[in-house]
Amino acid sequence: AIELLKKAVAIEASSNGSTSMKNIATLRLLTDWYHAVVDRPGAIGSLRRIIEITESNIKASDLTFSPLHTELGHTYDGNGDLHEALESHLRALVVEEMNRGPSHPDVATTLNNVALVQLQLMKTEEAMASLDKARAIRESVFGVNHLKTAELYSNIGDVFMAEKKHVKALRQYNLAKDIRENDIAPEDDSSNLRAIINHKIGLAHMERCDFNQAVPAFEMAVIEFKRHHEYGGATNSEYWLGKALHSRSSYREALRLYRGCLRLYEKQADRTMFQLVAADIGLLYQETGEFSKARDMFLKLVQLQEDIHM
Repeated sequence: AIELLKKAVAIEASSNGSTSMKNIATLRLLTDWYHAVVDRPGAIGSLRRIIEITESNIKASDLTFSPLHTELGHTYDGNGDLHEALESHLRALVVEEMNRGPSHPDVATTLNNVALVQLQLMKTEEAMASLDKARAIRESVFGVNHLKTAELYSNIGDVFMAEKKHVKALRQYNLAKDIRENDIAPEDDSSNLRAIINHKIGLAHMERCDFNQAVPAFEMAVIEFKRHHEYGGATNSEYWLGKALHSRSSYREALRLYRGCLRLYEKQADRTMFQLVAADIGLLYQETGEFSKARDMFLKLVQLQEDIHM
């Protein structure tokens, strides 16, 4: 399908002219196919061509460009091109503010997109400024207890975590948690918002070495993920639950969770997570005085690393 669409794009460019708006529909189909097969470079190329053609026919300040720049920004982000992603989201922001004004909820959404990329680039002050503007808009439009506002509280918490301000992060996460638990019934949480915020709370407690608080947060995250059959998220939370239990010397329970995670990551051929869990098991055996088991686990890790580099 992609090869046929590429030929169609070439034919249309030849017959209609390279900057004709008549070419957009086929380019849009091609872009959607690239997205479907997760060919991000292909999607980036076709999206950029759509934007170039549209710019030849419509003023760059037209609201038409906002979703195009946003889509391109998300695609760049998924491809790891963070600077290009940020540039695209900032272009969308300019268009949104020019057409909708600075206090429109769509402007808040674009500010959130900008902030998420800024955070990945560790531009935490800029990310916080973007999120604070977005928060003010959503609190004004939706109120402080709305799910859209809770999303920003959670993201603000992520910035505080990146800045090692764990108490402030917890305050934001707990605000988001309270809103989500009040507004979303467990059975309706198809996006796992309740699970995700509990996991984040657990991580913040881990950073503060408050393992007794981390344990119930991760336990709730596991329950919520499993409720909606999100087993990847559940396994990750189980691993962190094991680490919290391990850290407070609940060795038997931690080992049980570690082993379950290890089996799953081995089955999935996820070498990175397998190595992390195996290393934790080796450390646990050391702490419990089972040195021969610790040695065997560490030897297994060494062998795995040698296999990777062969």
